[in-house]
Amino acid sequence: DLNALTTAQAAVLTSAQVRALSATQVDTMTTEDLAALSATALRGISTAALAVLDTTQFDALTTAQFAALTTAQSVAITSAQLDAIATDDLVALTTAALRGLSTEALAALDSVQIGALTNAQAAALTTAQIASLGSDDLNALTTAQFAVLTSAQVAAITATQADTLTTEDLAALSTGAIRGLSTAALDALDSAQIGALTNAQVVALTTGQIAGLGSDDLNALTTAQA
Repeated sequence: DLNALTTAQAAVLTSAQVRALSATQVDTMTTEDLAALSATALRGISTAALAVLDTTQFDALTTAQFAALTTAQSVAITSAQLDAIATDDLVALTTAALRGLSTEALAALDSVQIGALTNAQAAALTTAQIASLGSDDLNALTTAQFAVLTSAQVAAITATQADTLTTEDLAALSTGAIRGLSTAALDALDSAQIGALTNAQVVALTTGQIAGLGSDDLNALTTAQA
């Protein structure tokens, strides 16, 4: 009987032993026994077993255990589980594990959780993950996080998302990143947003981006920008 194991016994289970547990068995484990598993042992838990954990069980995992999750395991994390995760545990995920999260699961994060991501995690988000974020969630990224976004990530920003970006976050984008902004996203910016671009960003705009600007956008450029 798996539930007859003491917390001390659960703590000495090996990765191979945990891998042998079925989803049904793991589903019956207490939060104390789950938290007692070593980080190495937890890496042995199957994706099927990880996916059946309820939010209370999932939230009971330790920060060290979250840091040990593999990319393959993070793919199995559900929206409900991720919604329940503490920010300390979220930022413990490796960049590889974060990239493994489904867009559906990532959408469950609230603004506080999104804003808590480390700069390294923000820079690791996939283009699909960036495109899937709601406008509120994208705006929850800090100015420091916007500063580390890559050109490929910025290229994934939709016109709807771009329309809601703050002037501070836009101005924080690197010159390389701003070149990734699609013409549709750039055209969605209003006069205040265009006027807030730094001189260096304006100089970095591609000829295609410049050609895609409307008359109002061009007129929004300051004398220094022009």
